[in-house]
Amino acid sequence: MNKSCPICHSVNATTIYTLQVSGQSFQVNNCIECAHVYTGFNCEILPDGLYEDDVYEVIDNRDSVYAKIMNLEYNRVLERIQSLVPWASSLLDFGSGKGVFLNLGRAKGFRVLGVETAKKRADFAEAKLGLKIIRKVYDDGALAAEKFDVITLFHVLEHLPQPKTLLQNLIAGNLKAEGLLVLEVPNFSSLQAGLAKQNWMHLDIPRHLSHFTKNRLKTLCGELNLEIVKSESFSLHLGVIGMCHSLLSIFGYKGKIIRDLKHYKKSVLLALLLVLPLGFLLEFTASLFKRGGI
Repeated sequence: MNKSCPICHSVNATTIYTLQVSGQSFQVNNCIECAHVYTGFNCEILPDGLYEDDVYEVIDNRDSVYAKIMNLEYNRVLERIQSLVPWASSLLDFGSGKGVFLNLGRAKGFRVLGVETAKKRADFAEAKLGLKIIRKVYDDGALAAEKFDVITLFHVLEHLPQPKTLLQNLIAGNLKAEGLLVLEVPNFSSLQAGLAKQNWMHLDIPRHLSHFTKNRLKTLCGELNLEIVKSESFSLHLGVIGMCHSLLSIFGYKGKIIRDLKHYKKSVLLALLLVLPLGFLLEFTASLFKRGGI
C-alpha cells in the first residue's frame, strides 16, 4: 500500500488523476507539504510480480537498432562523466538491469559494480557480459571495500518506496566526498506528460511510485546537500519514444509501446515511423526549454 508521500510522508495531497489498472484504483497525487507527485493506492501490491510481464521481459537484443541507440546514448553519458570527473576510475550502477551501461563503462576503463535484484536481469549481466552484480536488497551501509567515484541510477528512483532515505544511505556509504551522482528519471513536468496526461507512457503505474518534476528533483538534491553540476532533458531513446507514445495516445493508442516494439508489432512500428519526425522535433524543442521527457 502507498498512502502517504514517499519523501515527506505527509498524507495531505490533492489528486491529479485517478486510474484503473487491472481492476484496481490508483491515484496520481500531489503532496501539499512538499510538492512531490506520487502514486497513491490502498490495495496491496506485491512487488515481486511487478517486473515479470512482457514489458520487462529479458531479451538478448544486443544487435538490434534499439540497442545501438541505447549504446550511443549511454556512451554520451559516459563521456559527460569523464569530462566532469576526469580522475574517476570506479563506477557503481544501482539498478543495473541487464548490465548494458556497466559493460560500456568497463570498456572505457572504469572498475564497475552493479546492484540488481531482478534475477533474470542479474543472470544476464553475469552470464552474458561477465559482470559482478550484487543481488541483495539495499538498505544502508557500504557495498564494497572502497567508496566509488561515480554512482549512477537510471530510472530507479521512481520505483523506490523511500527514494530520499535510500539516496541518503547510498551516498553516505558508497560515494566519495567529491564523487559524482548521476540520476535519470521521467519528467512529470515535460511536454509529453502534458500531452498524454493519464495515458503518459512514463506514469507506468503501479511500478512507478514517484513522478518527479524538474523542480522537485532539484529540491531533493538540495535536501541531500548535493551540488548540481549539469542538467539535461533530452533522451534519444526513452525521451523520443515517450513523445511518440504521447502523440499516438492522442489518436487513441492504449498499448505499451516498449512491449509492442520488443515483439515487432507491425501496426505499432508503422505508426511509430509516421509520427517519429514530429516526435523527434517536439522532444528536441521541449528539451531546449527543460521540458523534455527525461
